[in-house]
Amino acid sequence: MSDPLAEKIQELAEQQAQQAREQQTRQLGQEVAAALVTPPEEPPSNAALLKLQVAVDLLREQLEQRRTQNAILRDRSTFLREEQEHIKMYRRKYSSRVFWLTVLWLVFAVCATVLTGLRTAFFTLSDTVLIALTGSALASVIGMFLVILNWLYPREKEKACDKG
Repeated sequence: MSDPLAEKIQELAEQQAQQAREQQTRQLGQEVAAALVTPPEEPPSNAALLKLQVAVDLLREQLEQRRTQNAILRDRSTFLREEQEHIKMYRRKYSSRVFWLTVLWLVFAVCATVLTGLRTAFFTLSDTVLIALTGSALASVIGMFLVILNWLYPREKEKACDKG
């Protein structure tokens, strides 16, 4: 499938070439008829030929602009695709890290709670400290998940606000 703009340029170029050949033939016939007796005259100006040349130049300019726009869109598309690949890589990388950090934090909180519950001689925590440890562990885990997951997986509403 060819571009209609390119076809139009080709058609106009062929018309321009045909008119130029006809004009050259007329001029050559006039020169031969004059047989160098009279001084050479200025070639007649052809308004249609000039209009055709302007139209061809305009169409070429439009074609070049479209090619430039297509190249810009292609570059932008490539950039966005690469950006999406980087985001996927970060998601894979940091999702597992967040998971294991959370697991370790919870294991620590559970161990501290269990050791306190056993009332061993080497490890005891008061009730207020135990409540603070459990509450901060829970708040840290939930907060960490919310902050990191909101960064990795933004909501559609926030994406629309960032674009607009």
